[in-house]
Amino acid sequence: MSRFVKVAFTRGNSKSADDEMSSVSQFFHIGGSVEQQRGCCELDDFGKYEITLYTSCCNADTGVYYYTTYDNNQITAVSMHHEDLDGVAPCIIPSSKKQNISARTKSKSKRPAALPNKKAKLTFGVFDFIRKSV
Repeated sequence: MSRFVKVAFTRGNSKSADDEMSSVSQFFHIGGSVEQQRGCCELDDFGKYEITLYTSCCNADTGVYYYTTYDNNQITAVSMHHEDLDGVAPCIIPSSKKQNISARTKSKSKRPAALPNKKAKLTFGVFDFIRKSV
């Protein structure tokens, strides 16, 4: 089945609240159902893989552009009304090249430990990091 057919079916049958945050969240859940992860589809060039570089949507009424990237799946919002939309130069807004993770604890007195700056092997279903040197 085509990814586009799956998105159309999922969009037509999914339920979301009427507020903007619920709609934006639902949009990214639907998009996530058809994302290409690195390694699943090898291209002709050895070692190159098809991936979903970014996913985005825009509220045309408010001028807010929402996006996620392959390297950072935290939703980022950009208000286009704060940019010079009548200018002749393109508007360039840098995106984060690293995954943003919001670390939380119960107590305000305890700060979350910094995440390791090493490659980690994640095991699905078990919250366990195995650190490996590069």
